Amino acid sequence: METYEQAASNISGDLHDDVGQQLTVINLQLEHLKYDSPDLEIALNPVSESLSTLSQSIRSISHSLNNQLVVQQDLLKGIAAEVERLKQRTGISVSFAFEPKARKEFTTNEKIIIYRIFQECINNSFKHAKASSIKVAITVTPRFEMTITDNGVGFDTLKNTKKASLGLLSMNSRAAAIGYTLTIASTPNKGTTITLSEDITN
Repeated sequence: METYEQAASNISGDLHDDVGQQLTVINLQLEHLKYDSPDLEIALNPVSESLSTLSQSIRSISHSLNNQLVVQQDLLKGIAAEVERLKQRTGISVSFAFEPKARKEFTTNEKIIIYRIFQECINNSFKHAKASSIKVAITVTPRFEMTITDNGVGFDTLKNTKKASLGLLSMNSRAAAIGYTLTIASTPNKGTTITLSEDITN
């Protein structure tokens, strides 16, 4: 886990510093070209718009790879902020319900793994389930429990694909590393619900 997080952090920094700066330079070159050759402005505007979209995507990916924001701040606030960012970036309905006055102390590993599982579930809903609505709910009393439900295509859990099985195995392994349990309920054409629960018997 430490190796993965360090690699992700390094990639995040490279995207932000190196790729981000190069995109800024390209954008400046385009603006200078449009200024020097006004007749090319109309033709170059779509390129500028594509570059702007690419820059936003790079920033988004860099943000999602960097765990420092989650480690240094409140986990629930971090997830809430990510939900808002996803709604603005994707246009898909994403809701987040949690206990605003409830408090729970998380270890660094808990913060990172819970956040990574949250990201994995959301990405699966976007890319594979083709969901138009995602609901995230978190409670911390009497134990931590995060439930993520989508209205996507779903799948037969008894006839799961190899790719989906590997993804689920990865999340299960992460959950077990911090003493949590991951359960999944899905039906073809009726969506999927994934629940991450703290094992309070540990």
